[in-house]
Amino acid sequence: MPTQRSLILFLIALSELLSAQDVQPLGPPYTVHIGFIYMEDEKKGDFYKKIVDQALDHIASIKQVILPWTQIQVLYGKISNSPREAVEKVCELVERGVSTLIFPGPSTLVQSVADIANSFNIPVIAPTATNPFLRDPTHRPLLLQMPPTDDNQSRAIAAILNKYGWKVFSILTSYDSYGINGVLKLQQIASSKNWKILNTQHFIIPKDVKDLNVRPELNVIKNSEARIIVLNCPADAARIVLQTASKKSFGLVGDGYMWIVTDGVVGDQEKFTGFNSIPEWNGLIGTLPSSENGDVYNSFYNNFGEKHGAMEIKKLDFIPRASMVYDSVLIFGHALHNFFTNGSNLYEKQIPCVQHKSCSLEPENEQDMTIRNNTWPYGELLFQFITKVKLNGASRDYTFSSKGNSLNLKYSIMNFKNGKEFTEVATFDSGLENFELDLVMNPNEQVIFMGVNGTNPPEHRPITLNGRELRLGINMESPFITERTIECDYWNCTFIPGGFHPETVYPCSELHLQELHQSNCYITNHTNICHLEVKNGGKITAKGGGCKQCKNRVDCFECDFYDWENEEKLETPTVPPEEGERRKCMPCQGNSCYSGYCIELVKDISEELNFTYKFYKSRDGNWGGYNDTNGTWDGLVKDLLDGFIDIATVHFSINAKRQKVIDFSVPFMQVGLAVVVKAEVDSSNEFFFFTPFSTQVWYCVMLSAFLITIFVCVFNKISPYGLYGRKMHALMTCPCKQCKETRRQAENGQKSIMKYQEYACLVEEVENYGEDRLEALSLHGSQLLIDSSILKQG
Repeated sequence: MPTQRSLILFLIALSELLSAQDVQPLGPPYTVHIGFIYMEDEKKGDFYKKIVDQALDHIASIKQVILPWTQIQVLYGKISNSPREAVEKVCELVERGVSTLIFPGPSTLVQSVADIANSFNIPVIAPTATNPFLRDPTHRPLLLQMPPTDDNQSRAIAAILNKYGWKVFSILTSYDSYGINGVLKLQQIASSKNWKILNTQHFIIPKDVKDLNVRPELNVIKNSEARIIVLNCPADAARIVLQTASKKSFGLVGDGYMWIVTDGVVGDQEKFTGFNSIPEWNGLIGTLPSSENGDVYNSFYNNFGEKHGAMEIKKLDFIPRASMVYDSVLIFGHALHNFFTNGSNLYEKQIPCVQHKSCSLEPENEQDMTIRNNTWPYGELLFQFITKVKLNGASRDYTFSSKGNSLNLKYSIMNFKNGKEFTEVATFDSGLENFELDLVMNPNEQVIFMGVNGTNPPEHRPITLNGRELRLGINMESPFITERTIECDYWNCTFIPGGFHPETVYPCSELHLQELHQSNCYITNHTNICHLEVKNGGKITAKGGGCKQCKNRVDCFECDFYDWENEEKLETPTVPPEEGERRKCMPCQGNSCYSGYCIELVKDISEELNFTYKFYKSRDGNWGGYNDTNGTWDGLVKDLLDGFIDIATVHFSINAKRQKVIDFSVPFMQVGLAVVVKAEVDSSNEFFFFTPFSTQVWYCVMLSAFLITIFVCVFNKISPYGLYGRKMHALMTCPCKQCKETRRQAENGQKSIMKYQEYACLVEEVENYGEDRLEALSLHGSQLLIDSSILKQG
């Protein structure tokens, strides 16, 4: 009896202790609660509830494997697309006591839900949130993102662009975190690969999506001549965007165009098509996290159909993320089983969150701090077991990092066919950091493209100008482009004098203008002479040299026209104005205001290639200079870079800086800088051989020749080896009486007397010795020798 009484007292004390701690004791079979939040503005909200129930039924059917003593109960919460309602619903579920929150909502609301739940150590599982910036160790450390993030999706889109060589494209997104963040990685990839993004447009989705106006953004895309367009927005908005783009005023859907959509569209085919057939959208390409390839998908699909019928099965085909919701419950179930198997235990706690201040991210007073510190102690440990789950589920094979990021990621590349559904045509493994951007094509499915000819991928830029209108940039400079500001409706008709008719000038009537048009005389900048024929019940040719001369006029008049021969007034189809009334000239408008070489060149090319055009002056009047200070361009180059014009049709100088930012055509004229001098005049000059040297040089040559002549002559006379030298020697040694003194010297051995016996006089011997008379150089002979030498050198 004392023992029984002690036991009762112990149980009472334990009950009071547990009550004081505000926890719920759980005993076998345990009951664990999860909070499931879904959107009330989506038809798939109730559908998701059926998916969750199906997952719980599956866990219950394998109790011998997981959670044999534990039952999972779901607390549902429905919200609209409002962060405030999301926060209030989190507080409501936390106060009721839950172990985990599952929320298949958009990333913006998942962020609000995770901020509040994680602050109380309640883990959050997000089956559909793709924002790469949701993972925040400070505010959201217990958030599990099941799908691949938008960074992975951007790589999948880049793989599509790379596969078909689409390196020039436009981006159109909703103006929210889902739309903008979803293409950030794509923009980085495009920059690293030198792809060109023509423009990035954002549109605001109104509260009622039916009021969405995306015309301004589509106009920008149309004017940029983009052929490949990446669209990232919710499915209901995408439907309106494509409906608008399909209208004739835009013509952005069909042959030559391709739209690439994201998981927001492919993952919600019900809102995208409304189960209606839209064949003009055939060929759309989209991305979606791979699903329907898990081991349990077939059993999930069949069991769901048996329980809920064929109509609900049809929704599974149009809501691929339904299988991810199914897997989120299985992931929690396996994590909870491992948690208990590890020997751990948990007690759910009803945490007060009634004051709106307690739901803020930062406590403002001591009471808020006390409430904030009242957190669930098992959340961090349970989250560790959640991240360690490896599940081959209904959607795919799941593994996670310790921080809650999904690994082993694959994307399905989907193709819109038969006007109503997306079909998988390829896969992309983004979990491998696929820098080569390779797609694995499905050999059983052929990719079709938009338009009638859906077998060939479109070009990323227009390949023909046929039927297009181009915006051509110009600047004035004669003779390439000139402008006139006045264009007259009425022209002078000048009758050249002939016979008795004087020269008379009359403004042409409307009838005569028609004749001028037919005779190509309606030209404003120069004078043309052409014949004028006037009809008055027959054909009458103006007499007296009946020609007329067209001249440009600033002041134009209307007058009567006469047949001078018959002196009759000819009727005109227009009522003549009152006397003195002046017809003002019209301001020049349109392409006809410009003339010149470049204008004629454009006209000929347009006729050949069948396109139309409009001229646009440079907005600042400049040609295109680069400002090194702020790194910007001006003039026509800036107009090209800003997309204000398509082509600059001017005589543009080509330089290295411009070539880096714009493309030039083949030059139609070669120009350059050169030094200009007066040309030499060819003429006959009999003294041309004197031209190599100046007059001063020739004077010096002649003076030198004269001096050398004197020197040679003198030197020849005084040289002992010349003729004159030998004669002097002979005179000194001659045996004649006159040379007696000379003989005497010879007898004394002072001189040689060779051949003495042969000549009576040595002088005679010298004069008769040899026949080379050049030895006897006179002054004249020396001059001849020097002049000949000079001429021989020349």
